[in-house]
Parts: sequence; C-alpha cells; structure tokens
Amino acid sequence: PEIAYGFYVDSEMQAWAYVSPTSQGRAPARDAWKEVGIDKGIHVRPAHVVQTRQLFGQAIFEFAAPVSNEEGTRVGTIVYGAWSAPLETALSRARADSRRSVVVTSVFLVVLAAGAILVGWWLVRRAAALITKPIAELTRATVALAGGDRNLRVSIQSRDEIETLGHAFNQMVGELDESYARLEGLNHTLEERVELRTRELADRNRDLRLVLDTVDEGLLTIGRDGLLALERSAKIDEWFGSYTGETRFVDFISRCDPTFADRFSAGFDAMLEDVFTLELYLEQLPKRFKYAGCEYKCSYLPIQEGEGRLQGLLIMIHDITQQVLAAQQDAEQRELLALFQGFTRDRLGFLSLFEEATELCQRIVGCSEDLATHRRLIHTLKGNALLASLNIVAELCHKAEDELDESREVAVTPIILALRTRWERLAQNLRALQGDRGREVIEINSQEIDVICNELAGVVASSSVLERLAAWRNEPIERAFERLGDYGRVLAQRLGRGEIEVAIEAGGLRLDPVRWGPFWSEMVHIVRNAVDHGIESPDERRAAGKSRPQLKFRAGQTPEGTFIEVEDDGRGIDWEAIRRVARQRRLPMETEADLLEALLADGVSAKGEVSTTSGRGVGMAALASSVRHYGGQLAVFTSRGEGTRWRITFPASVMKPTLPTHPGLPAVPASA
Repeated sequence: PEIAYGFYVDSEMQAWAYVSPTSQGRAPARDAWKEVGIDKGIHVRPAHVVQTRQLFGQAIFEFAAPVSNEEGTRVGTIVYGAWSAPLETALSRARADSRRSVVVTSVFLVVLAAGAILVGWWLVRRAAALITKPIAELTRATVALAGGDRNLRVSIQSRDEIETLGHAFNQMVGELDESYARLEGLNHTLEERVELRTRELADRNRDLRLVLDTVDEGLLTIGRDGLLALERSAKIDEWFGSYTGETRFVDFISRCDPTFADRFSAGFDAMLEDVFTLELYLEQLPKRFKYAGCEYKCSYLPIQEGEGRLQGLLIMIHDITQQVLAAQQDAEQRELLALFQGFTRDRLGFLSLFEEATELCQRIVGCSEDLATHRRLIHTLKGNALLASLNIVAELCHKAEDELDESREVAVTPIILALRTRWERLAQNLRALQGDRGREVIEINSQEIDVICNELAGVVASSSVLERLAAWRNEPIERAFERLGDYGRVLAQRLGRGEIEVAIEAGGLRLDPVRWGPFWSEMVHIVRNAVDHGIESPDERRAAGKSRPQLKFRAGQTPEGTFIEVEDDGRGIDWEAIRRVARQRRLPMETEADLLEALLADGVSAKGEVSTTSGRGVGMAALASSVRHYGGQLAVFTSRGEGTRWRITFPASVMKPTLPTHPGLPAVPASA
C-alpha cells in the first residue's frame, strides 16, 4: 500500500506491466501509463535521481531505473512511485510526541525548579535521539534504494510508529525486489523470443534470397510512392546495375529507356487515381523496352491489401532478346522460302513482279515524289509484297504508311531505311537463286510447240508464225491470274472469309512481263477490294443463302481489243457510301460515271477504318492510273448482294506482241 504506482515500458514506450490506483482489479491498457505524465525522457533520466511529484491528489516520491539486455543495450525503464503520506504521518506523530514530551518535561522542570533542569535536558536529548536517528536511517535507505540497492534493510528498535514505518519500508523493499526479479524473468523470456524470431526471419530471408538469386527473371516490387524495395532478384543487378536507399522505379529505369520511364510514370499515376478498373490500367502500362542491345518484356501483378486497395506492384522483367531474334529469323526464313517458291513456280512472272517492286522501292527510298505519289508507291509496294508473301516487307510498308499519315511529310525515316535494307537482302538472295541467265530462260508448254509445228507444216503465213514465236517470250496471262488467285485465297483466310473458289479463263493469251509488270502490280488492289470489301463473312453468306465464295478471272479477245475481268459474288459496291465520301470531298456524284470516277479518285474508300489490307483509298486510284497509262478503259458492273465484276479493255494495238528478229528465220515480206 505504500507504493502509488509501478510500471515497465520498453524503448518504444509500450507498457509491459502497469499498476496504479486506477487499474486495481482490471487489466490496464498498454498506454495507461500516460496518466502519470511520463514521456520518452524517462529513458535518459539518471538512475540515482529521485523526484517528488503531485499525482493522484498526493505527493509521491518517484524513482526509475534502466533495464538493459546482455549486450548492454537499454531496452526499457522500470518506474516506481511511493506515497509520501505514511512517512509524513509518522513524522507528524513523532513531532507531536516530541512536543508532548517537551511540554511534559518543561512542566516537570518548572515544578521541580532549577534542580530538575539537568534531568530534563537529558530526557530531551534521549527523545531527540530516538526520533532523528531512525528518520536519518530511513532517509539513507531511501536514497540507497533509489540508487538500485535492493538488498538494504533498516533496523529500528524505537518501539513506536517509526519502528512500524521501518518494518513497512523493509516489506516494501522486499516486494520491490520480488517485482524486479519477475521483470528480469519476463525480460529474459522476451529476449529469448526476440532471438528466436530473429533467427526465423533470418532463415526466411536467406531462403527468399536464394530463390531471388536463382530465378532467371528480373523481379522488383514498388510501393504506392513508386519507391523500389531493396529485395530484388540477382538478374536486376546483372542487367541494369544495382541501387541502394530510396530509389524510384521511374528514375532507375530511365537510365535504360527514358521513353519507357515516362510512359510508366503516366500510367502508374493514373492507376493511383483509381477511376477505372485495375485490369485496364495494367494493360496500358508499357510492356517492352531495349537496353544495351537486349530487348526486355515487362509484366505486372498488383499487390493488394484489405478491401482490394492497391499497395504496390510486382514487376517481372523477362529477357526476350533471343525470342525476338528467333522470331525475326523465322520470319526472314519464311520470306526467303516464299521468294524461292514464287521464283520456282513462276519464274518470269515473279521476276517481273520483283523488278517492278524494286523500282518502286528505289523511288520510295529516293523520296523525290510528292506526298500523294509517295503514298501510292508505298501502298502498291505493300500490295506486291503481300502478293508474293513477302510479309516483312509488307509490314514495313504498313508502318511507313502510318508514319506518313502522322507526319504528312516525305522523308527518309528509319522505317524507310529498314525497308531498303530488307529489299536489298531479298534482291541479293534472288540474284543468287536465278544465277547468270536471268530472263534468258523462257517457259513454253508442249501444246504450244505442237501448234507452231503444225502451222509450219501447213505453210501458215509467216507473220502469224512470227507473232506466235514472239508470244513465246511473253508470260501467259493464266500465270498472273494464278498469282492473284493465290493472293485472294491467303487474304480470305486471314480476314476470316473462309475458303474461296478461284476460276480462271485465260484464253491462251500472253503479255510481255516487263512491259505489263506495273499493270499486274496494280491489279492486286481489285483482288484485295473484292475479298475485303465484297465477300461477306461465312455467317453473313449463310444468312443470305449463299454458298462458298467465288473469285473469277477472265481474259479474251474481241474485234475491238483484249479484255481482262475480275468478278466476285459478294455484297456489291455500296454506292451510297461512295456518294457520301464524294460529297465530303466535293467530287461530282450526279451520274454513275461520276460515282465511278469518285471511287477511282485518290483517297476515296468506302471502308471507315484503316487496316493492313485496305481503307486508305489509294489502291483503286493507282490501278486506274495504270490502266490509263496503257490506253485502256475501266468499267464496273455491280449489284447489291450479288457481286461485282470489273472489266478492263485494251485496244488491239496495245496488246500486239513485238515480232522477233532471228538470223535463222526468213524476213517477213512487206505485204505481210
């Protein structure tokens, strides 16, 4: 009862034990010690200082002692406060007794007169000694206890209240010593638990470090503040260098790719605003960057706590350099295989297509044309590349078109340079494939040889013989139709149109592959539009009661000249869409001829979006320009829901082959 309060607080000011007048009979809160007004300064208070305070309505003697672990580190403080009232009561009683004795002695001395003065003096001295000596001993014992000496006991034999106070003091010191012993036991147990927990954490950290150093990926974690955690896989330091202290991921990765860092910063800041779904933000974060000649791919996993609140991100970085290189090499091998197949299947036609594409590539790289012509050249080269299954070249052309749409400026860009490099490599492989003979090889089937032999045997007119001989140097139109048909099949598969039937009627006609190469390059636009714009999806065709889609190629001769036709059984031309585009571009649109001219105008397309296949409105304009160049005419016959037929007519003078001159053949008479 002489103790007002007592508690033990650790270095974090958390109470491990606390007893006070307000906590009797119930478990106190961990921070209940705050009611005694103690702050962190208690940990630096000298151990031998005793303070007097006013708490709980009374004066209290307060003293504190530090608690240290085996290494000498201070881990807490024990504090006790003793009531001053018992001591003051004892002192008051002693003073009262003293005054009473003095009064009695004084009265006795007065009664006994001067003779009793000596006896009275002796009695006073004796009474004073009985009072002051025990009090002095108690005071010394209190100071010693405050200094940490818990083995000290007082021995007072005054047979009064002071002797009772001495017994109470000894009992208090004994109980205090027992409390210290219990606290030391708790402290020892706490140290053992801390040590055990520390060993467990060390083992877990060692296992985690082993895992992070073993994985073949870069693993990083960042918090909501964008700061990197110090734990990361060994690949991070190997690939990008180490970091220490508080480092933001944006600052760390900007050393490798500033553009990637800017895009990540914008996406991560938007993610913290939490306006849209987390999956949408994760999808918008940048995925790839390059550094030190390597290419890396990033994937992200959110770190969430509580009610799904985002706490940070786990960033996984993969080195995909070899994968990208393998994919690029695979694409190049497929393109070389397509080059080989095209050359071996149709030597002259492929050489003609390749030479025409080479000229287009040279003009594109030269950047000497206006914007519209430059766009048309790139678009035509893309069509030729797709026709020949040269997919890398086609993809580069598509990127060049996108770049041109954004910049609206003709210039030699890195994409154009990459296109030139790729085409030069293909040309080098083609030269190695065809050898030294090049176009000296002419393809003639046995049936045509039989025909010419029969004509010579029947003494046919020399001009007819020579014209047929001259035609041998030309390419059968059937080969060009086959190339266009193959392109149509591949494109239909890629666009989800299903398998299409290709029908060819060439009529045995031949054309000079060099002279007519540009024309066949532009014909790919008709096939592309027929498949992309015309032929419906399988579901649409089934709903309309249509069977397997068809694509027909025809060629023939009439007295007026030679005609070439391409027909599909698709949805037909949407003239209303053409009319709307013509109105927007302020083109004539009153008659069918006006609408046809609008359809063939540069930049006009019935398709609302641009894809790798169509939508830019330059393909048909390029074809119309080529037809006019050869003196031909272009007509279209279409019906909604039934299909479209394009007919190109050339005059006979344009189609007539060049007669050969050979020293082994007789000269053709002028009359012939």
